[in-house]
Amino acid sequence: MGWLIALLVIVLLGGLIRGWGVWDRPLWYDEAATWQASRASWLEMARWEHHYLHPPLSFALVRASMVIYSGDAEWVLRLPALIAGIVCIPLAFGLGWEIGGRKLGLWTACLAAVAPCMVDQSQQARMYTLFEVFLLAGLWMLVRTVKQGGASPLRWAMLGVVLGLMTLSQLSGLLVWAAIVLALVVVSQMGESRGRAGLRMVAGGVGAVAIAAVMNHVGLVKMLTGGGGQVEESEQVAAASGGLMRGLYEAAVTLKDLVNLTEAGLVVYGLSAAGLWMLWKRHRAAVVMVVMPAALCVITMIAISTRHFVAPRYLVPMLPAMWVGIAAFATLSREGIWRRAASALLAAYLVLQTWQCLNIERWWMQPDRYLIAAEIEHVREAKGEGEAVVFHPQVIELLGRYYRLPKDETAEAALYEANRLRTDAKLPEAFDAPSVWVIVGMVNYEGRLETGRRVLEAAADHYGVTLDEAAMAEHLRIERVMSARIDRAGVVWHSRGVTE
Repeated sequence: MGWLIALLVIVLLGGLIRGWGVWDRPLWYDEAATWQASRASWLEMARWEHHYLHPPLSFALVRASMVIYSGDAEWVLRLPALIAGIVCIPLAFGLGWEIGGRKLGLWTACLAAVAPCMVDQSQQARMYTLFEVFLLAGLWMLVRTVKQGGASPLRWAMLGVVLGLMTLSQLSGLLVWAAIVLALVVVSQMGESRGRAGLRMVAGGVGAVAIAAVMNHVGLVKMLTGGGGQVEESEQVAAASGGLMRGLYEAAVTLKDLVNLTEAGLVVYGLSAAGLWMLWKRHRAAVVMVVMPAALCVITMIAISTRHFVAPRYLVPMLPAMWVGIAAFATLSREGIWRRAASALLAAYLVLQTWQCLNIERWWMQPDRYLIAAEIEHVREAKGEGEAVVFHPQVIELLGRYYRLPKDETAEAALYEANRLRTDAKLPEAFDAPSVWVIVGMVNYEGRLETGRRVLEAAADHYGVTLDEAAMAEHLRIERVMSARIDRAGVVWHSRGVTE
């Protein structure tokens, strides 16, 4: 019973850490996109018409949460992700236990409980913790099924359902499908699995993927026929472009941030690799099955990062292998002083992780992402009757919609075309609002600073006033969100930054 009490304590602590910032933190843009997609009907979700990219399961759960609690408060939107993030902890224990026993399982659960990426995603109305739930459950089922010979069609069918739910949560599941089939092909050529037993396992894995594909057939057909929509081009694409070397650099930074937000992050990969090597000598098949999704994820990330920004949350398929490897390093090191030293090192790492998780807004990526909502609320309180509002870039209008600060349709139509600022952007002569508020956010790229300046100039020209260059330089800067109230009397500036 001691292990069960320890697991309950780990889950409780992990839940408290995850709940730390759920209740009163404002939304950021991606969460506003979740809110928008979750307002689609059940039928639209079944048809994959709710969002241009992401599958429907996480949005359906957010919609259910809004129905149950009769509202769309921030915590209501985040509740499904929070619950999924907590569920990941016992599932991580189960995977570790299946591979190497209870001690390895408890260490794995500890690592899942204080993983900054999982804590961050548990506090957001997004789909990545739900994806991780089904990934951990699927790997646990896969390892168990292979250990038992892979002869049960029912187990493969159940695995197929889990893989289907995983991909209904996030499209990285397609990568996991391929990884599982490849892993089973490799395992089928190892030791006692050769011959008919190995072929039976490969067939079972292919059957599981087929069931998952049937569950996702609507989305797969839309993607294959080009009906899934297109990702909007942004400065993120341009900023990440730079060829293979730039891609490798971005990959290294993102890999570090996935497991730890200091330079110690890359060292952790060495510990994990050492632990997986120790585990390889005892449970080769299990190592192949947890490492294959991580390996394909890294290859895909390097390819994507040459053309597009890659965030740590996109790499969550790597986490099970990382956790198992680090836990194995502590539990399988040579007995005596070596094992005690490894356990002490892992304990110190967990303390560092816990500290970072409790200070997640300071340490995690994009600490300015919540500033847009704060500035929108400021403008909503200060805005007078008849005054117009314009958002730049246009996409943050979603946050304005959530916080009941609607955009001015006439101004937007004049300034924007096809989600881009017009080259001849200006307000029409018939635009008769007494003043216009311009909110500029998400300016982490130089290109957005320039286009934000053009929006401000268009508004100032309409009212016949001149922008103060010194004031604009102070407020329109990277890692700041600003608003400007412009009328014929002049410009009133306001902005906020990360440290304010």
